Amino acid sequence: MKLNKIYSGNLREPLRSMAKKVFIILPFIFIILSAFLNGYSQDIHFSQYFSSPLILNPGLTGQFDGDYRIISNYKNQWGSISGFPFETISVSTDKSFLKNKLSGGFLFYKDKAGDSKMGINQINFSLGSRVSFDDKNSISTGIQGGWAQRSIDVSNLTWDSQYDGKTFNKALFSGENTAPVNFNYFDINAGTYYKGVVNDLLSFNAGIAAFHLNNPKQSYFENKDKLHVKWTFHGGAAIGFKNWNKTLLPTFMILQQGGAREINIGVAMKYNLGMDSKYTGINVSSNIVFGGYYRLKDALIAYTRYDFKDIFSLGFSYDINLSKLRTASYSRGGAEVFLSFTIRRSNVTVQTGDKIKE
Repeated sequence: MKLNKIYSGNLREPLRSMAKKVFIILPFIFIILSAFLNGYSQDIHFSQYFSSPLILNPGLTGQFDGDYRIISNYKNQWGSISGFPFETISVSTDKSFLKNKLSGGFLFYKDKAGDSKMGINQINFSLGSRVSFDDKNSISTGIQGGWAQRSIDVSNLTWDSQYDGKTFNKALFSGENTAPVNFNYFDINAGTYYKGVVNDLLSFNAGIAAFHLNNPKQSYFENKDKLHVKWTFHGGAAIGFKNWNKTLLPTFMILQQGGAREINIGVAMKYNLGMDSKYTGINVSSNIVFGGYYRLKDALIAYTRYDFKDIFSLGFSYDINLSKLRTASYSRGGAEVFLSFTIRRSNVTVQTGDKIKE
């Protein structure tokens, strides 16, 4: 009996270690395998890509200083060229547990585009794991699985057959199937994220993620169109200065999906507006951020954000269209709003590289 207990105790720790290694390595296996898969189409994303972590990289699940995090993003664009503006909304929440070694998250997003209201509704569930090498360096990985529904309603579209030679007549038979159409699919994503602190004035991060690892079918009809795996590469830094209440926040994001590529790069300046009053509570720590980003050959993005005590953040950005579409859009791209709440119920903190916090 004692021998069985000793054997069981000795075996338990190696099994735990093995399970942790498998969980960390599994996303890399998915990512490597995805390089051999083929497909078609492209994804939604936000101009404030750094403010939608569960859309940017599953490895960011639970990577924040606090107990719970709730984030909402909203984008409205192309209202100047369409009677039905393109709208995207997302809501996410995530949490760390087991002494911040594991994390879980939930994401919902909805996208609706144009006269046909072509859109997607998707829910994703994330599971992440974090390993700290020391108090300044850590790596996290995440796996994300979800269910999506794509839909389209062509009843608002116009067709050549409805032109009677003088004017457009919607009463004329179009010859098209105008019934609402939709299809569903399962989706698998994975990613990894590294963050490190050099000193009190410098921290940095980098991540890589792969989405649609199962190449889900993408067709309203019976053909073989599929989603390409989308690769995301992103990173950033927080660069502080001695005796100066400002921090530079450079970031970048590169997306590659099939033959489509997008490059985003920019920098913001964070101004610290003050620290908490130790006794009176009259003054509170807060920051205001101003910045600009460039989406290669497409748009300039003006950005601002207000942070209150690392609890509440409100961000706003506007895309100024620079592509060939600017003739029709009058350079008006779209507005985007970001809202975040962080809830703290304990004194446990996550290493974020964040004495200078982005």
